[in-house]
Amino acid sequence: MTLEELNQLFQKRIYIIEYIQRTFSNQGLYYGTIKIPLHLFPNNPKRADQYFQLGMSLGALMRVPDIEGFVKGVDSMITEFEYYCNDGTNQSAMSKVFSRFKRNSGGDGITENTWLLDMNPSPFPLDFNSTLISCCDMLKLTYEKLLLGQTNNDAMIELMTRIDLKVWKISLVPILRDIDNVSGDLLSIHLATHFNSEFKPK
Repeated sequence: MTLEELNQLFQKRIYIIEYIQRTFSNQGLYYGTIKIPLHLFPNNPKRADQYFQLGMSLGALMRVPDIEGFVKGVDSMITEFEYYCNDGTNQSAMSKVFSRFKRNSGGDGITENTWLLDMNPSPFPLDFNSTLISCCDMLKLTYEKLLLGQTNNDAMIELMTRIDLKVWKISLVPILRDIDNVSGDLLSIHLATHFNSEFKPK
């Protein structure tokens, strides 16, 4: 992937994140058609907790001053997050990930033997919508920082591409799938109601 292609991809991701935020703020329309009532989305405490951990972890990494340290940190944290989502109760799997990503103490703000994923539980029940919107804020800031720090370096482009692929797969696709499913059902009901009213015998 070229630097220009990566730039365009990140711009698209930011647009998608803003679309998700508008939808879960009850301000957006599904492809310009209908507004989705928020109560139709499933309340999923487990996913709310995952978005909380992701948002907190990205917020902590924002303090890393140099772009190379930031990119490496996000890459390692997203890998930890992937295992956390898939094997959150499997300590042995998490330990294997930890052993693969030893941190270097130094100016990048990442210390050795420290998890980059903030796994501290929330002290209170999380509201899914507000947690997701806050996480989207951090995802948007992350993509903006990656855009500002882009460099024509093959290794960095590869890392940024890998970060995007994991963020897309783990964080964005499940939400977009929820939006499509709920909107599809809602559109079917609207169309059926409209069809029945149009062709109802008088």
